[in-house]
Amino acid sequence: MLALFCCVFSAYAAQVKTDKAKGKAPSQIKRHETEAEKKKRWYVRFEGLNIYPELEDEKLLEGPINAAFRVLTPKHEGFETFSQQRDRAGLWAPQIGIGRDLGAHLSLFTAVGYSSDILRTNQCHPTLLLFPMRSSLEMRRGGTYVVLGADYYPFGLPDQRRYHGLVERLREAKPLAGIRVSYNRTVFDANMNLGGPPLNRLLHLRIDKAWGIFNFYPILGAEMPITRDTAISLGATYDYPSQQKRNLRGPGVYIALKCYFR
Repeated sequence: MLALFCCVFSAYAAQVKTDKAKGKAPSQIKRHETEAEKKKRWYVRFEGLNIYPELEDEKLLEGPINAAFRVLTPKHEGFETFSQQRDRAGLWAPQIGIGRDLGAHLSLFTAVGYSSDILRTNQCHPTLLLFPMRSSLEMRRGGTYVVLGADYYPFGLPDQRRYHGLVERLREAKPLAGIRVSYNRTVFDANMNLGGPPLNRLLHLRIDKAWGIFNFYPILGAEMPITRDTAISLGATYDYPSQQKRNLRGPGVYIALKCYFR
C-alpha cells in the first residue's frame, strides 16, 4: 500500500509539473511574439536631393559673353556653366539625419548636409589678329544646410515585416505628402582671366558672394519597404528660396533611405 501510494503521488506531482509548464509556455511564446512584432520608431535617414534651379544669371555668360569671345577667337568653345551640369542632373545635395515616426501617419526628422562643386574652363585659341588668346574661368557653388522635415502618410506607414519579392513590396508602397524647411549658407565664387602676348593678364574679374537663405519646399512621393527595418522613398518637390529666387528657384526630385534602429 505504501509503495502504491508513493507511485500515485509521484505520478500526480509529475502531472502537475507538466500542466504548469504547459500553462507558462503560451504566455512566454506570446510575450516573445509581442516583442518581435513591436514596431521601431527611430530611424537614420540618408537622402539625395536634386534641384533644377533656373540660374538666370548664367544666361549672360552663356549668351553675350560667349558671343563676344567668339568675335575675338572664332574657335572659342564656350565656358562650362552650372546650367549645363543641371541639365545633366548633376546638382545633387546629400543629406543625413535622424527621425521618428509619430503614430501610424506622421513622421518627423532633421538632417544636415553639405555640397560643393567647381567648374574650370581653360582655353587658348588664335585670334583674328593671329596672336593667341588665353581665357580661363573658374566657378564654385557650395552650401551648408540644416533641414527640418515632416511627412504625412494618408494610408499609413508601410508595415514593418518580412517581405518576399518585388511585387509584395510594391503592394505595400504608401503615398506621402510632406514639407521641408531648410537654412542654407550658400556661396558663389568666380575667377575670370583673359590675356595674351604681350599682355598676359588683359582682364581679371573676381566675384565672391555668400548668402544665408531659407528654403521651403513641399514634397509629393511614395515610400516602399525593402526589409523589416529599411524603406526607400521617391518623390518630387519645388524649391521656394527666400533670396536669389531668379537663380535658385526650381523643381526637383529626391530619393531617401530610412534605416530603423529602435
